[in-house]
Amino acid sequence: MIKIILRLSLLLLFCGCSKIFFAQDLPTGQAGKKIDSLLKVLETAKEDTGKVNTLNALSERFWRTGKYPDAKKYADDALSLSEKLSFRKGIAASYNNIGQIHYYQSNYPEALKNHFASLKIRE
Repeated sequence: MIKIILRLSLLLLFCGCSKIFFAQDLPTGQAGKKIDSLLKVLETAKEDTGKVNTLNALSERFWRTGKYPDAKKYADDALSLSEKLSFRKGIAASYNNIGQIHYYQSNYPEALKNHFASLKIRE
């Protein structure tokens, strides 16, 4: 019984801390530099899959640093362009980014909806 309680406690501790551990992958200065370089690439990008990948990378950088409105804007732009180009990998990545944004904002039903949309495309 004690082992079960200990395991559940560790599981809850890990789940509660996972947001903190995985929310940011780079220190703010480095993340800002990466975002700036991606924005420069975006300025000259053609309407192709490379632009979709850049938009999705920007979206990911923004949600990882907690800038959810910016992240959502770039994910929506990536989704729109991906659908226009019929770029399935880009569509799936966009849905995944949107799902992550909703997850970190504690909107779990929307997060699941978008993650499942991404999964369905990737299958």
